[in-house]
Amino acid sequence: MDHFRPDTKDVIYVGAGASINGSLHAQQTIVVDGVVDGEIACAHLVVGELGVVDGGIAATAADVAGTIGPRIAVDRLLSVRASGRVEGQIAYTEIEIDKGGVVKGEASPSNPEPAARERSPERRPEKHVAAKASARGMSAKKVQESSDAKS
Repeated sequence: MDHFRPDTKDVIYVGAGASINGSLHAQQTIVVDGVVDGEIACAHLVVGELGVVDGGIAATAADVAGTIGPRIAVDRLLSVRASGRVEGQIAYTEIEIDKGGVVKGEASPSNPEPAARERSPERRPEKHVAAKASARGMSAKKVQESSDAKS
């Protein structure tokens, strides 16, 4: 992490050569350049090239240049750098994988794509009405009028 300083508040830093067995929780950032065998919960997880996390991860965002797994849940962006390796059950909203980065296991977006939500009938009623009209052999205007009359 380029901007990490030891006096930064609400940051847990596991240095290269250090090993922790247990749970780590921080409101803000956890930086792992060593080894963590256990659960991690934080807003921003940074795993350096030599960093290893073996356990469950719950983070708002994660930037991975090392190795993590087997259970990962990232609410926003999961960034896997060229040297990064993410393995196991992976849930994310957005994912960015640099050339050379490895993602292996069961990966699934935790929220539907914005484009998919745009296409849903609830968000685009005019398309829904046109589809109903086509199925009934009517014009969209007549279906809309009959729907309005029922309301």
